Amino acid sequence: MSLGDLASAPAASPFQRVLAGIRVIDFCWVGAGALVTKLLADVGAEVIKVGSRRRPDSLRTAPPFVQDIEGLERSGYFASRNTSKKSFALNMKHPAARETALGLVRAGDVVANNFCPDVMERWGLSYDEVAAVNPAIIYLTMPMQGGDGPHRDFVGFGSTASAGAPAATRTGNRVPGQCPHGVFPCNRTDAWCAIAVGADEQWLGLVRVLGSPVWAQDPALGTLLGRRQRESEIEQLLAEETRCFDPWALMEELQENGVPAAVVENSRDLVEQDRHLKARAYWHYPPHDVIGEMAINGPPFRVDGQLLSPFSAAPLLGQDTRELALELLGYSEADFDELADSGLFE
Repeated sequence: MSLGDLASAPAASPFQRVLAGIRVIDFCWVGAGALVTKLLADVGAEVIKVGSRRRPDSLRTAPPFVQDIEGLERSGYFASRNTSKKSFALNMKHPAARETALGLVRAGDVVANNFCPDVMERWGLSYDEVAAVNPAIIYLTMPMQGGDGPHRDFVGFGSTASAGAPAATRTGNRVPGQCPHGVFPCNRTDAWCAIAVGADEQWLGLVRVLGSPVWAQDPALGTLLGRRQRESEIEQLLAEETRCFDPWALMEELQENGVPAAVVENSRDLVEQDRHLKARAYWHYPPHDVIGEMAINGPPFRVDGQLLSPFSAAPLLGQDTRELALELLGYSEADFDELADSGLFE
């Protein structure tokens, strides 16, 4: 299926620019912070992403890359988290960096970052220092471990927040109140369907979809207790049955029979097969100067029931630096060129 066959981005509605007139100075990096400011940008805020080629946002170096070729402008991950933004290149180790950053702050309404608490402080951009030049500023910060306490300076990523349970309690896909409960193979390579049977009526629905195999008609399996006593056996037998099914057909039949089930979707499935996301026009395809056309996550909400879509693809690093420096910060062409030659805008 080609991109042209997929749902195209809906036209922007007058409701989409609900944050028009709001300017966000975005120091966020990696995933969580970038997603927050992307959502603000996608609904009309002017989001100016501050970054440096000398120490680029690590998301720019994260796969997947278009055509599997690495490059700061080729990361699909970065592109999906930074739509509708502008990019201002600023080398924060340059002696003039703080004053330039404060110039952006003076013109802004929101300053956002998701660093450890001391990073903005080291740059001279703590809340008190920022508020001194713009008392009305909203200062949005989201360190993984909070702003105080013994772990305040710890760096954290997604896996940090999703640690497993102690080893005497890990149960894999199994849960006490359901059986079977897990993911089961289907008739395609690496295709799986998640199935969760709690109520006994759901078990009967599963048996019907499977065509009432002999082993599943055992009366002892009609109760949760009976199934839990033979959980490993049921999982093996069920896996042999599901191998005969297309994953999407199995999911739909199970759902129609009252059984909680869902295809375990990979990225291509999400874009090309997920009927719910397609029906909600979730995917959008703003053209990117390097990547070209690629599926981009749209906002997961609507405004007054209206569909929303990104205004533009993610920016190239520093693509708006000159324009913003001249128009927003009031630099002359000569001043800008002199500072650029000194390495400030890198």
